[in-house]
Amino acid sequence: MIDRRDVFRILGAAAAVGTCFAQHADADSYSPRLFSEDEYKLLQHVCATLIPADEEGGGALEAGVPFYIDTIILYADDVTKEIWRQGLSLISKKNFTRLQPSEREAVLVELEANADPFFMHLKSAVINSFCQSKTGMEYLGYKGNEGKLTFSGCTHPEHH
Repeated sequence: MIDRRDVFRILGAAAAVGTCFAQHADADSYSPRLFSEDEYKLLQHVCATLIPADEEGGGALEAGVPFYIDTIILYADDVTKEIWRQGLSLISKKNFTRLQPSEREAVLVELEANADPFFMHLKSAVINSFCQSKTGMEYLGYKGNEGKLTFSGCTHPEHH
């Protein structure tokens, strides 16, 4: 059971991450705080495979997704940290960082097809953190919250 102090610690970490997100998108300028260098390198490769940069915009690396995940898991409980370390270790055993991009994709497709629980959490974390980044928001065309005085789908004349 999570207590109130844990919630505030996590929210504080998420707020801090939000202000630093773009500053650590460059893989060469960041030293991981939780993961080892090898684990972090593997995480970068997985993130880049799941959301690669393309002609439409930056991918997970440009968005700082590995930094975000390293920071969030840093403030997680010990069980969660161990699950992430074990999960990355299993992917590492497939020599993921030495594979060609198409081979990396095949490894991730296999993990998804097997409904690997860690991979499902990893994929969710990559997608969520990408969508919260400036790069992701630009890619998705998010312009911020805006008020609407009318709703074109409403057919009631008293609401126009």
